[in-house]
Amino acid sequence: MTVIRPVRPDEITTFTDLAAATEERNLAARAAVEDLFAKTTSRPEWCFVADDGGQTVASVCLWTRPGHDVPTDLVMLEAGPDETGLALVAFAGEFAAAHGATRQGYALDFPAAPAQHHATVEGRDALLTASGFHLARDGMRFRWTSDREVPADRSGLRWVPITETGRDAFVDLLETVIVDTPDGWISADIAEHGLRKAAETVLADMEEMRHEPHWFEIGYDEAGLPAAVSMPAANSNVSVLGFVGVAQGHRGRGYATAVAARGTGILAATGVDEIRGDCDKGNPAMVRAFLRSGYDNFTNRRDYTRAL
Repeated sequence: MTVIRPVRPDEITTFTDLAAATEERNLAARAAVEDLFAKTTSRPEWCFVADDGGQTVASVCLWTRPGHDVPTDLVMLEAGPDETGLALVAFAGEFAAAHGATRQGYALDFPAAPAQHHATVEGRDALLTASGFHLARDGMRFRWTSDREVPADRSGLRWVPITETGRDAFVDLLETVIVDTPDGWISADIAEHGLRKAAETVLADMEEMRHEPHWFEIGYDEAGLPAAVSMPAANSNVSVLGFVGVAQGHRGRGYATAVAARGTGILAATGVDEIRGDCDKGNPAMVRAFLRSGYDNFTNRRDYTRAL
């Protein structure tokens, strides 16, 4: 009989060691979950297993942003689209809802990271869809490393930090940037909350990430008009080009590449070894901006979400 249950603090290897997985994968999973604990983005009591006679046949844990106490997203999900997988994902959703979550997300990377064990994207998609998730974003992930040249911004834009422009100027510009965005997450926010609130949310979410205030900048063109916005930062894992945006009326001039170069230069100056960024597959301007700035498409990511 298979039982879905949380693990005890002394059972972390019960969570990480899948009966059907290789030792290499299980060791990677142990390192990954310990990293989550160290960054306070998960906790032992948020780790759940499908226990079949003392063997772990499926597992998942819950994640939250550093400094937050409500568990939201699924991470380290290892389950197939079968009865056990459905029961495990349902259990995790019920637990999160009982602790204050209203929505739940999951990010499916492919190719899979070493700590992941999903056999196929199709199998994982089937499990998520059957569990009430829908695809919010079909994205590409990009990476710049310090052994590469720091890209130069040759756009002629004049960059002014948020410490001088004020937050209202940022939100005003963000409205013109996201009004027709191909970004699935932001589009859903606009549909649910309206354009102004969605723009405020973009800035508020970025402000929760590690950054120096002067890193957030507006690029003004030769006429003094706000044309682009750059918000490099760092999450709990790596430095990121958190938001790259170009205002309507200023597109087609290479400004997306300028923003990518600007953010990369700011982060590279801090001595980081790696910078990441992502965008929807349906945003060819941003794909070109990353590639022109020396980034490589190292993996792809599908973001799923469901209401709880």
